[in-house]
Amino acid sequence: MFLKTALAFLLACTCMASGAQVYRCTDPATKRTTYSDAPCADGTQIVRQRSSEELQLDEDRAAASRRRFYDDQATERSARLNDGQELQAGPSLSKADSHECKRAKHELSIASNIRTLSDRDKTTRVNAAIAAVNASCGTNTELMQKSKRGARVSPLHDAPKPTVITNCTDGFCYDNTGGVYHRSGSDFMTGPNGRTCHRAGSIWNCN
Repeated sequence: MFLKTALAFLLACTCMASGAQVYRCTDPATKRTTYSDAPCADGTQIVRQRSSEELQLDEDRAAASRRRFYDDQATERSARLNDGQELQAGPSLSKADSHECKRAKHELSIASNIRTLSDRDKTTRVNAAIAAVNASCGTNTELMQKSKRGARVSPLHDAPKPTVITNCTDGFCYDNTGGVYHRSGSDFMTGPNGRTCHRAGSIWNCN
């Protein structure tokens, strides 16, 4: 593309200088043929004198060729610069480091520590927050199981069943009653009721 534009530019410049008339002359003694812009005795005009309108048209075409030539140069320089910037650009952030992922995790932390909702409503809200974390962070955390309607309520005098941590993911643990715990380290976490828990071996103790 650049070579074609350059050739057109040179041809346009040549046309600007070709406005004069040309005569072909033959020397009677040597029979040698020469070309001149002045008439000769036995000469033949092979290029006529161009009119002012034709010369102006040639100049306009030459000017347009020059503009295209310089525009093409500028376009190629800009393309080379853009290619260089793309090569120097670093890799994009992963989903886990994105602002959307951090915000979704924060929303999950808030939902897991709400105390004013029923267990069923809280499970629904926490599951929605877990789904948002999965979508924003590229994770695959399982949703909490909702309690069934009409489940038998234990009498007040029944001994409370022990709470068992069923599974943990990056930053959160879940128990057998649907509770969500926010981990603040490998051996510490905060329970759904604001209780702090610490691990002793394989057992979690919550106060």
